[in-house]
Amino acid sequence: MNWRDAIVKHLKNAKVMVILLSIEALKSEELKKELAVAVQAKVQLLAVRLEDVKPSGAFAYELASIQWFDIFVDPDSRLPQLADVLRVLVNEPQENPRTLKNLLQILGKEGYNITLSAKSIIYNNNVILSSFFAISILLLLLYQHLVSPIDELINNGVNSLKAYGYTMFAVTLGSPLLFLSVLQGEITTRELPLLVVALLNSVLLVLLLRNFCFTIYRKWILKKLQK
Repeated sequence: MNWRDAIVKHLKNAKVMVILLSIEALKSEELKKELAVAVQAKVQLLAVRLEDVKPSGAFAYELASIQWFDIFVDPDSRLPQLADVLRVLVNEPQENPRTLKNLLQILGKEGYNITLSAKSIIYNNNVILSSFFAISILLLLLYQHLVSPIDELINNGVNSLKAYGYTMFAVTLGSPLLFLSVLQGEITTRELPLLVVALLNSVLLVLLLRNFCFTIYRKWILKKLQK
């Protein structure tokens, strides 16, 4: 069989084309032709950088909007990760394929540096969690200043430490309800800071819940990759 015909045939039937980028590869006219055939056949493209190179010309045009996977940073760990990604892609059913972009987004990425590392997720959670606690304390102080729930609990015989704990728990997890309750009435100037802080706390609570769900989903994907 003519080798050109063979390349075209296999490219059109491929689920993904892996382009290994190096200084020498970027000089290849044949690779440019193969890339053009793959793009025309709507084959998913995954650019794997073997060296720290930046595509130019035809390569820059075709690879501008796709995901990159860097091998040169840490080959020992990146090669098995690449194999895991490709294993999922080639085993996906034809009638319901997982797109390469969605898969890499699930596994996590930093710019064009695709990795299975959870560092970015942990970092975001730390920042959000720290902000959440700081805002919760401010919310508690504002709520105490306006309504004095802690004093009321203490007057009813509740231990002062428990009173602070109960109130902190209530305003922290109940910030969305607190925001809605303040919003329903006529907002005074004194209540405005409480409204703003309750809204901010509610947003942070939603972000924490989203990250928690994403982390669980990500662990499920990684377990699937390891099978």
